[in-house]
Parts: sequence; structure tokens; C-alpha cells
Amino acid sequence: MRIIVTGSESFVARELIALCLKEGIEVFGFDFAKKSDLPYEFKKGDINDPKIGDIFPENADVIVHLAAISRPQDCAGKAYECFATNVMGTLNLMRAAKARGVRQFIFASSDWVSKMG
Repeated sequence: MRIIVTGSESFVARELIALCLKEGIEVFGFDFAKKSDLPYEFKKGDINDPKIGDIFPENADVIVHLAAISRPQDCAGKAYECFATNVMGTLNLMRAAKARGVRQFIFASSDWVSKMG
């Protein structure tokens, strides 16, 4: 199995990646952050990039979408920026996944998708 993890350097993603690697699952991840110490294929990427699908590996089975602007200090007073990334970036990623033939899309939503007001 080959999975793509967005927001791959976040706490939840790193835990997921560690478990996947332990189970022998091939992991490709991307994030804004610099790659750290886990032994998975990493590229720097932005879910808002219209060409994000270009960095996806061939024959990925699933995307686990964890990328978001989610920390309260990053979101407060920034409704448009959060909407652009957390909603429109997710739609962009879904479009790219469909275009690349990824069979499954798992989305773990940020609390800040619903707190835009």
C-alpha cells in the first residue's frame, strides 16, 4: 500500500507515519515545514498550489489529508486566509487526487473550518 499524507510534519501526521512505517506501508508526505527525522519520502508542498498533484507519487492508494491552518494563534482574525487554505486548499487537493487516480481520500478536518466568523 502507498499513502500520501498532507501536513506530514504535524504531530498527528508524524504519529500516523510512524505507525504506517512500522506496518510496512509506503509513505509519501508533504508539508510547508522542512523535513525532519522520519524515514519517509518527503517533498515540500502547498495544498493551495494548482499543480500540487505533480508531486504525488505514481499509484498512490490513499491520501490522508491532515494539512490545515489550525493553531488558534494562526487562525484568530484570519478568516479569509483560513478559508483559502482549509476549504479551498482541500478542494484543490481533492481535484488533484482525482486527476492522479488516487482511490481514497481521508479528510481530518480542522476545527477552524467551522469557526470562520
